[in-house]
This record gives sequence, structure tokens and C-alpha cells, in this order.
Amino acid sequence: MDIFARDLVVIPINCNQTHWTLALINVKWRRFEYYDSLFNSDCGRLRNLRRYVADEHKASTPTSADRPPAPLRPECAACAPTPRVH
Repeated sequence: MDIFARDLVVIPINCNQTHWTLALINVKWRRFEYYDSLFNSDCGRLRNLRRYVADEHKASTPTSADRPPAPLRPECAACAPTPRVH
């Protein structure tokens, strides 16, 4: 699944088989959200989601080996502005 093609990724989380929380990857607003009706800490879950998104982004971004080489720049003298005499 390409998470970057979506606006929102919803992730239900079962905490210790006793309680459900909800994490969101809000791609449109570029943020992570965590909802817990008991107001507990996310216990590092958002950190793990951030790492997952970073890994997915890295995997989906072409590396320098995948990209064609950048064109060479012309000589600096050729780029310099030419003075005009009136």
C-alpha cells in the first residue's frame, strides 16, 4: 500500500488485550495523531510510526544511482552577464 497516495491512514491499536486506541497518519496535514479515551501515553507508538513513514519514504524515493546524472554546467565565463555599452 502506498501510504503517500492517501490523505489519512487509520491504525487501530490493541493495548495489552484490554483497551483500544487509535493512531492516524495524517498525510494531508503531515502529522501523526494518537487518540486514547483513557488519556494514556502513546508508549513510543508514534515514534515507531514516524520511523515506519521515514523508511517508506526512503524506499519510495529514487536513489542517486536510479536518477540520471545532472547535466554539466557550462563554463562560468559563458554564464557571466555581458556588459553593454550605449
